[in-house]
Amino acid sequence: MTATDAASKPTFFLTTGEDMSRIYIVGYGQETRLVRANTRAQALHHIAQGVIKVQIPTQDQLIDLISKGGSVETALRQEQDSLALEQA
Repeated sequence: MTATDAASKPTFFLTTGEDMSRIYIVGYGQETRLVRANTRAQALHHIAQGVIKVQIPTQDQLIDLISKGGSVETALRQEQDSLALEQA
């Protein structure tokens, strides 16, 4: 590789994210927790992974839930809310 080749290659910098994190308050039911995360979605995921179980249902589970009046909900992509930094 020549000096010209190296100069034409883009340079990428990876950050640890520590400088971009903030503290979120995440509440569910009667419980409220503080979570340091880079995004609201990351804070929510951190709490939800210990509380909510997500799996692909079997055919029998589908039949059972739908016969009991359940319906399939569609999760739409949500834009990440931008949070303005509060001035002290």
